[in-house]
Amino acid sequence: MGQKGFWDEQERREKLNQKKPMLKWLNENINWEEFRPILETIYDKGRKSNAGRTVF
Repeated sequence: MGQKGFWDEQERREKLNQKKPMLKWLNENINWEEFRPILETIYDKGRKSNAGRTVF
């Protein structure tokens, strides 16, 4: 894999929208920011041990 070109992201999104129209519809009709507070409370919980992969 080389360096991504200027239009790679746009082409990838177009291909994804053609293959997965439901994802496009969901993204247009759901306010994902409403889920942010819920996810932040889960993410901000302290770790009980130092085992496992570290999260940056």
